[in-house]
Amino acid sequence: MIRLENVTCTYPGAPEPTLRGVDLRVAPGRCVLLRGGSGGGKSTLVRLACGVIPHLLPARVTGRVLAAGADVGAQALHETGRTLASVFQDCRSQFFMTHVAEELVFAADNYGRPRERTAARLARFAALMDVTGLMERSVFRLSSGERQRVAIAAAAVQGPEALVLDEPSANLDAAGMRRLAELLAALKAEGRALLVADHRTTYLDAVADEVLFLEGGHLTPTAPPTVPAPALPLPEPASRAPLLELRGVGVARGGRVVLRAADLTLCGGEVLAVCGGNGAGKTSLLRTLCGLERPAGGRILLRGGPGRAGALRRACALVMQDPDYQLFAPSVREELALGHRSGADAAALDATARGMGLAALLERHPGSLSMGEKQRTLIAAALAAGRAVLLLDEPTSGMDPGRMDQLARALGDWAAAGRAAVVATHDEAFIQAAATRRMTLHHGLLTPATRATGEEE
Repeated sequence: MIRLENVTCTYPGAPEPTLRGVDLRVAPGRCVLLRGGSGGGKSTLVRLACGVIPHLLPARVTGRVLAAGADVGAQALHETGRTLASVFQDCRSQFFMTHVAEELVFAADNYGRPRERTAARLARFAALMDVTGLMERSVFRLSSGERQRVAIAAAAVQGPEALVLDEPSANLDAAGMRRLAELLAALKAEGRALLVADHRTTYLDAVADEVLFLEGGHLTPTAPPTVPAPALPLPEPASRAPLLELRGVGVARGGRVVLRAADLTLCGGEVLAVCGGNGAGKTSLLRTLCGLERPAGGRILLRGGPGRAGALRRACALVMQDPDYQLFAPSVREELALGHRSGADAAALDATARGMGLAALLERHPGSLSMGEKQRTLIAAALAAGRAVLLLDEPTSGMDPGRMDQLARALGDWAAAGRAAVVATHDEAFIQAAATRRMTLHHGLLTPATRATGEEE
């Protein structure tokens, strides 16, 4: 159903191919899981499979890419879409409609699927991905995890012969990943061919029929052996003086209360993990901490004094989930220096880049990077800016385990210097490696986490 035959792909201006002589076959009723390091070419392979390369993204491609027996590179993109659906990392870019209910049926209606069939699939897959309660919501008012669930459900409702997904679990909570595994199992049972590229893989243990590893542009059936990283010692707090405090703070967005009388004290030397289900309000909490969200009540204190919006923005560095919104400079090197008001120390920037695995990318344009590389660039820029408080929203969604370990170490050094960090995350492995404590946000209530995983159903 999906076939790549001796495919080599080279982006314009790239010194070497991203993919080299790749052969791949995904048969009907089979699920192939694609693994590999950040920037290793997984997204390129997915884009080739669905025709985004070369129709929308230019690249020199040799070999053949086939979907349902048709040459993807030779036929029009909309023709490939009749038989093959895709879900990208940035699913927001795929939305055509303004409301969830319309988006879920857009592709099916666009291709003239029978209305009765579409209605039945809508009821089934909307319930399976837990988006039935979002039907009347604007797609612009969804959390990243909610958007991801909507995009996945919409692809399933369309009923394609094949489905390709790029990091589909990146922003999902534990319950969302279980639902995704159930949906993929249901599509397999229908005889669909599934190609999934993901860093988080355990949720697919019972679904994937084959696991392939992409490294150095080559596709192999086994991953290289991994050496478990030693547990990182938690930093001793350099300061117990409060940097940032919330006292009875409430926040409402779009007529919905997302934070209720929240109390929080963040001290120097802390790395606080904030857990909670998709749509719980974690992003709104980070925006409130850095002065981008106006509280509906309560007080924010910065170093014991009034936390006015301007002062909070100067004291905090926020890295959002979607890196494309925060990249402005023409090179990675210049992006790292952008947050310095009086010039940046080149040696210090180089050290930060090395610590985040960016040394070889410093002269690249940020727009040419993979999603994980963009993410690491913004985190490195925030670290280089040296603000008192670092706020990270799902920072490991595009990271492989090695890069996650690098970030955990960087946060350890950050906290040891007397600064603080707040990380909104679903990633339990990262929490164990990097956090000094955790809290849970559920139904607008911010409380110390009491469950072993800190996750909300």
